[in-house]
Amino acid sequence: MAEKLTLGMISMVLICIWGCSPKMQVQEQSAKVVDVPQPIVDTMVQVVEEAPITMEEAELVARIQKTPCFGQCPVYKLSFFDNRTAVLKATRFVEKLEGVYTAKIDPSFYKRLEQELEKCQYFNLSPTYPYKGEMIKDIPNTVTTIDWDGKSHKITNNHDAPALLLDFEKFLASYLKELDWEKRN
Repeated sequence: MAEKLTLGMISMVLICIWGCSPKMQVQEQSAKVVDVPQPIVDTMVQVVEEAPITMEEAELVARIQKTPCFGQCPVYKLSFFDNRTAVLKATRFVEKLEGVYTAKIDPSFYKRLEQELEKCQYFNLSPTYPYKGEMIKDIPNTVTTIDWDGKSHKITNNHDAPALLLDFEKFLASYLKELDWEKRN
């Protein structure tokens, strides 16, 4: 009797959890409607948004990301790939751009990137700033990611970063205005 009661309670809990979880209806080609749990849909959207734009295999070389603040701070992710393609995901307050854009990068970018990396000693910098300090939660972070010459490094700058890192961030962000962006559908 106790086993039947326990099994019944477990079944009820599972039914409540499954029945209360948010769902999205997805239409298949056969016009049949299928319920897909919302977390799976969110994951699929994220994978599609972060996929390289070109059909050929492209590897990330550099990325700069600006996170939100409580005001009108630009929010974007600007990625540079090894196939001379840049991808901008502009979320808000970005040079009158919103959505996903692509642009072609001049080959000289990669030489300049290498020079800027050496100048600021990027791979020797701390992964977070302030180094061993308190993060301020209501200001935007600048996150840079570099995959270069077999080395990878990611830095989250909240505040109190060295001037050379700030110059490097400005170098990457300058391509927001320098490139000819083409809106993706």
